[in-house]
Amino acid sequence: EHRKDASKVVLMHGDRYNICGVTLPKLIPFLEKESQLRVNTRHTALPTFMGEPQVAETALGDEQLSKLRGIVANDQGRVSIQSIDRARHGTGHTQEDMFLIRSGSLESIRLPDAVIWVETEQEAEALISLAGEEGLCLIPFGGGTNVSHATRCPSTVQEPRPIISVDMRRMKKVLSV
Repeated sequence: EHRKDASKVVLMHGDRYNICGVTLPKLIPFLEKESQLRVNTRHTALPTFMGEPQVAETALGDEQLSKLRGIVANDQGRVSIQSIDRARHGTGHTQEDMFLIRSGSLESIRLPDAVIWVETEQEAEALISLAGEEGLCLIPFGGGTNVSHATRCPSTVQEPRPIISVDMRRMKKVLSV
């Protein structure tokens, strides 16, 4: 954040973390001291990405999408092939992912062909059965930070099957502790 008084502060936007909305006035001076580099708050290296990300078309056919929707009782909001959902489920919070998003380079990586939000064990079982029948690859999605590249889709050379990101966040019932 650039301030008129020329102070250099970091302010995280959003609400995902406790640190969001907190001003960090000591971070930039620390980074400058440790790296021996100067941070120019008047210049942004990459623009903030706005709009719909450009991604490759889904590899799923209409029949496969219909079967996926059938698993979640045709709840249209729980199966998506929208580019924003596919980008969010195929990238995370790593520096590499942020660069790809902000530079508009998402077409250079493979993203899931669809995202499905399962809510019950029965839906998960039906999805696993469908994946076996239709030759689909399933990648579970939890928090989505992707620091271990767990949400990163392998190339079509490594994994030629269509990829479905299975968002597990709606599976909220604790069965036992």
